[in-house]
Amino acid sequence: MTLNLKNVLFHKLMAPTENNLENNEELWKLAFEASGDGVWDWNIQTGQCLFSKGLLNILGFSEEEIPSRIEEWETRVHPEDLTQVMADMQAYLDGKKVSYSNEHRLKSKDGSWRWILDRGAVVERDRDGKPLRLVGTTVDITEKKQFEAKIKNSEERMKRAQSLAHVGDWERDLITNQLTWSDEMYKLIGFAPGDAQCTYQSFLAHVHSDDRQTLLDLTAKTAQEGTPYKAEYRVIHDDGEILYIEATAQISRDEDGQPIRLIGSAQDITERKLAEQALITSENKYRRLFEAAQDGILILNVETGIIENANPFLKKLLGYSEEQLLNKKIWEIGALKDLVANKEKFLELQQKGFVRYLDLPLETASGKKIDVEFVSNVYLLNSQRVVQCNIRDITERKKLERERAALLIREKEAR
Repeated sequence: MTLNLKNVLFHKLMAPTENNLENNEELWKLAFEASGDGVWDWNIQTGQCLFSKGLLNILGFSEEEIPSRIEEWETRVHPEDLTQVMADMQAYLDGKKVSYSNEHRLKSKDGSWRWILDRGAVVERDRDGKPLRLVGTTVDITEKKQFEAKIKNSEERMKRAQSLAHVGDWERDLITNQLTWSDEMYKLIGFAPGDAQCTYQSFLAHVHSDDRQTLLDLTAKTAQEGTPYKAEYRVIHDDGEILYIEATAQISRDEDGQPIRLIGSAQDITERKLAEQALITSENKYRRLFEAAQDGILILNVETGIIENANPFLKKLLGYSEEQLLNKKIWEIGALKDLVANKEKFLELQQKGFVRYLDLPLETASGKKIDVEFVSNVYLLNSQRVVQCNIRDITERKKLERERAALLIREKEAR
């Protein structure tokens, strides 16, 4: 009922004539009193401005608490909005705008700000066409504005997060091949945001030639089968830098089930890929040194003392097979019992992080006596703390030292 009255009001009062002016005035009074929405009536000559109960309710006032003056309304408009509101209203009154409509904030009784939508129309003019009376409606749109602000903040946070993570969003029209990219997507490939030269063909030209066909095949398969894809490919940035991109995409179909659009995201994973490559290179280098070393090397779990790896030289030196060493605790290996005789001794190794024996006798699996130099360290290997034990055979060196010592004794005795 309220909405109908308001519609009739504007329909009737937009162009009143002498014959219907009295009827329109009565209609206006009825609508003004009955409307649950905010309604106002401004006499431009006198400055009197009547506010309906619905409008006062929006601001939390009773009829006795707020003066019926246009100045009262002006003082309640947010200072940041007032200039634009007055400019819009004056432009309408001067005939520069065909209607008056404005969204702004009004201060309520409790001091809070309510977002409102004002719409107004001139309903009375003098003989020269000068506006004498302006009436309108006020709708509380606070919840709508708050929701819009939340959406905007969410989008801005998403953009910031995507920028920090180097993630871009994209769409490709499968019919026209037209691309729609987010700003971050342009940056990933090396185009200026909004660059009209950014077409699907120009994008493919930036994809590394070794990866281009794979990407095309995945795209075709997704379009044909409808299964999402996840791909890694390289792009050659406009500055010549090669970037690694991880992209995901899924199909969008029309009402008939026909594929019409690919929607996806892309992320710069260059740092991760370079780190992975560096790690692989480092591991390969370590593996070559591990395998070729002319010292025995044991890798132990730092928490349990279990042998996780042993290089070929150690197995040959001690005469144990891989099966006899791996997954055994170091104090369970007979040849090494003097190094770490029990769990308490291994705990000491864990706490110190370093143990060194310059001259230690060992007995191999076959019973052969050998002398070794033993050094162990706790350190990180593939992001895990481990114990690395280096065992060097010094049997020949010790033999030569003993022979040299014996020779010196004989020479001394001969003198």
